Amino acid sequence: MRSTSEKPSQSQRMRLNNPMKRPEIVAKVQATRDARGYREKMRQLLGQRHAVGQMRRLSPITAEERTALSARMRMNNPMHRPEIAAKPQTPERRAASSLRMKESWRLGKITTRRHGRAPNKSEARLATVLGPIGFRYVGDGTHWIARTPSGIRRNPDFIHRSARRRVAFLLHGAYYHRDPGLLRAEIDDYRATGWRVLIFWATNHVAQWHLPIILQTVLTWLGGSESPLSAQGQIQQFTISSVTRTITSWPLES
Repeated sequence: MRSTSEKPSQSQRMRLNNPMKRPEIVAKVQATRDARGYREKMRQLLGQRHAVGQMRRLSPITAEERTALSARMRMNNPMHRPEIAAKPQTPERRAASSLRMKESWRLGKITTRRHGRAPNKSEARLATVLGPIGFRYVGDGTHWIARTPSGIRRNPDFIHRSARRRVAFLLHGAYYHRDPGLLRAEIDDYRATGWRVLIFWATNHVAQWHLPIILQTVLTWLGGSESPLSAQGQIQQFTISSVTRTITSWPLES
């Protein structure tokens, strides 16, 4: 039996202090939702999605079906086969598997985990100033540059909606993108495929006061990138380290 002097745990305090455990709060929330028509709106939205095939109704699975499904999964699990489980994970096997994975990735047979990923805080802030001037966020894997000299598919953070421009915007963290060889290969890939790329290097999160400076820089760069010489891929790099100082061509000379 617990001593009366023992303090409740954090999870117990959270359950005790949860306002949705109080009937009067639950009734108030439900009344507000009903007054605003949330249930009817959700019913209409789900009905529309069902009508166009975006959702499908699934019949509930019974306990017997769940048991049978679990048994089939255990039976088909290769690690339950002695001849598979007995194979040692040697460095040679891991290296061969890594090569197969890399080749599958290069051929586009593997779907990136980034597909559908929501923008982070810095990318979301940039979208507020880049969206109105024609850029859209594709850093979730919705746009890839597949045929590159290095064989690595490139996924920019933002691209211009105009296909004629072939303009991309990259937001690179100075800590995670500091390998000179990888940076040079990335720049060469964009150049070779005819993309004009504006790279912003962030030493920290993009702050609200960065946005007017970034917007003016992008507008100035877009105006200059319309020259005849810009038919070849061009790279311009900036990093903002303070309100008044903008350093160009860092950390690589373009």
